[in-house]
Amino acid sequence: MQILRQDLAGPRRGRAGVGGRTGERPDAQAGREGLAYVIYTSGSTGAPKRVMIRYGGLASYVLAARRDFALTPSDRMLQFASLLRRQRRGDLLLPGERRGSDPQKRRDARRGPRCASSPSAGRCRGARAYVLDGAGELCPPGIPGELAIGGLSLVRGYLGRPDLTARAFLPDPFAGRSGARMYTTGDLVRHRLGEGEDGALEYLGRIDRQVKVRGFRIELAEIEGALAQHPAVAEAAVGVDERRAGERALVAWWAARPGQGATAAELRGFLKERLPEPMVPSLFARLPALPRNASGKLDRRALPVPKLEATSAGGYEAPATPAEETVAYVWREVLGVPRVGRQDDFYALGGRSLLLLRVRHLLEQELGVRLSLASLLERTTAAALALAAEELLLDELERELAAAR
Repeated sequence: MQILRQDLAGPRRGRAGVGGRTGERPDAQAGREGLAYVIYTSGSTGAPKRVMIRYGGLASYVLAARRDFALTPSDRMLQFASLLRRQRRGDLLLPGERRGSDPQKRRDARRGPRCASSPSAGRCRGARAYVLDGAGELCPPGIPGELAIGGLSLVRGYLGRPDLTARAFLPDPFAGRSGARMYTTGDLVRHRLGEGEDGALEYLGRIDRQVKVRGFRIELAEIEGALAQHPAVAEAAVGVDERRAGERALVAWWAARPGQGATAAELRGFLKERLPEPMVPSLFARLPALPRNASGKLDRRALPVPKLEATSAGGYEAPATPAEETVAYVWREVLGVPRVGRQDDFYALGGRSLLLLRVRHLLEQELGVRLSLASLLERTTAAALALAAEELLLDELERELAAAR
């Protein structure tokens, strides 16, 4: 495998992952600590970080893959994704799939039956997994702690961000060698107990305020900071709403400055100008003040289940026609909200594009018409969508009358 030098000027516009390359061969004398290339994180906060991969980490992975997958010079791999993928745990991940049945059987036999049920067991050679308590000591089996990764495959750190590197990459007191470091992941894990577990790790969640919604890792503090910049917002808190099974949505609780106010639609529009779309909350709940504990800190456990406010500038307007009442009913069923006004916006109430197919199905059952996806995407208020349904009903009625003449 030939790894070309990474152009460190930055990623090219419109491309993910690795940036430009110079075409030079790497320096064979660079040593284990030499920089092999730079990859870019997914940018969950809107600003991707550049991760520096060492020659030692790359070599450690290649040797482990050769041993664990029984690779030989005659084997071939189908490259189904970009060679340099997103960095996740501070150690190198190069995806590939073996071709042919015999090599596949050899790989499965070496991995063993427990691999599928314990994907986070941390058995990759060249890496060590630690479960640490708040004091940085090793947790006994069954006790939750933060996952830290050490070993020869560890990356160098973040390019141009010594502050982030210092916070995430700490001295490794368990390595037995001077200068060793470990990467603190922010993941909460524990060693499983029970016969045959053999040190497998169970993932329990995050210890920081990073969450995963719709496949994106999101820093809640960054959303709170952006929302607090709105002139009407005195304070804000952001969390995850999980009222419907299998569905998660960002929710923002906020309190207004004296004499100020804003609708959910206005706050959503404000954030869309400053944050990536996945970081914009779907739900907004206005409170007189955010709850505090005895020490004056925000009490997140006391934040109420969000009660959605009307999203139209004029406040709540009840449905005015049978079609509007039907659309409001369908939206309540799909979104799990207590009420829907005729000028309320589907997306501001917590909706998203994936739910539109269910909306269309229910409207077809209730009204007997099949709306186009274009209508569902473009007409985002209950009144506008009801009008589209009425127009479709009138068109069908006119066709039936014409056919009867």
